[in-house]
Amino acid sequence: MNGSGYIKIRNKKLKLFLPEKTMRYQFSIFVFMILVTGSTGLLGSHVVIHLLQQGYQVKAMYRSERKKAYFLQLLAHSSIELHEACLSRLSWYKGDILKLDEVEQAIEGCDTVVHCAALVSFHKSDFGKLFKVNRIGTANMVNFSLDKNVKHFIHVSSTAAVGKDAEKEFVGESNKWNPDEKVSGYSLSKYSAEKEVWRAQEEGLGISIVNPSIMFAPGDWNESSMKIFRTLSEGLRFYTKGSNAFVDARDVAKIIELMIQKGPSGERYLATGTNIDFHSLFDMICHQMHVKSPKHLASPFLTELAWRISGFFSRLYGRRPTITKESARSSQQSVKYSSEKLLQAFPEFKFKPLEITIQESILGRMD
Repeated sequence: MNGSGYIKIRNKKLKLFLPEKTMRYQFSIFVFMILVTGSTGLLGSHVVIHLLQQGYQVKAMYRSERKKAYFLQLLAHSSIELHEACLSRLSWYKGDILKLDEVEQAIEGCDTVVHCAALVSFHKSDFGKLFKVNRIGTANMVNFSLDKNVKHFIHVSSTAAVGKDAEKEFVGESNKWNPDEKVSGYSLSKYSAEKEVWRAQEEGLGISIVNPSIMFAPGDWNESSMKIFRTLSEGLRFYTKGSNAFVDARDVAKIIELMIQKGPSGERYLATGTNIDFHSLFDMICHQMHVKSPKHLASPFLTELAWRISGFFSRLYGRRPTITKESARSSQQSVKYSSEKLLQAFPEFKFKPLEITIQESILGRMD
């Protein structure tokens, strides 16, 4: 059932049809401020856009002017009719989550914080930086959220921060972290970041955590997981036998809004969309881009050889390797995730079909 409301743009009254649940929050939406970190990243940009479209006041924390320009382009593409209304509810704050004074100023006056900022890397040389950005940056955010009496801190974690269990078909929220398990530096950093959030909850901060899987959405094809589209568009001959889960970043943004409406849950929820093997995924993407899909299976031996060769040439020419040990080995792993807990908590929510996500990610290319 839908509700309706009105907004004024240039003295013209436009009728908005919003979900009934959203309409119950129409007055509080325009009162409190939501801070979104990492606001120009793949997920952060769609979180900001979705919240603006729903009528929230948003403070977007960012670092790069170039990525801010991409965001504004994406906003114009996503909110043509309500573009000016969205911009009127958006304020920018240029800052770094590792600089305490900037974190303090960013959080000032905000009732809710959505922490999307993070570093994603599978390069061994980035190990220290991963912990600095992901763990220490998160610690700074929760510490000042406690100090400024933030009512709700929503932390964007990752399925990489969830332990694996070979005896279970699906990975869920209850899986315990295994310190002896071979994991990436990125996984360790995101798990450590979650520990900071749980610690802050013990100190009185209202929290909710969402753990997305690999995300796709309209945006920059040089951004994180969207590089898959660019690589396939340029031609890729090999695929691996692994599998993973893929989710639309706009779905994660909707989940975050549902969390805002619900209030602090003190829980974490996996948001994982569709489980699929890499070969089928590549075929699906290539079919929609009208390019040839990979035809040759890369064995574990071949991927082990590939990262070593890539590493050799990277050292020889002084550039970052295109294939790392961690990315090569993860490409051979098969893992399935369950979002059952999330779907039970938010029964009105449904994931977008992966085929639609891929189609719109191709049409919405911003680079």
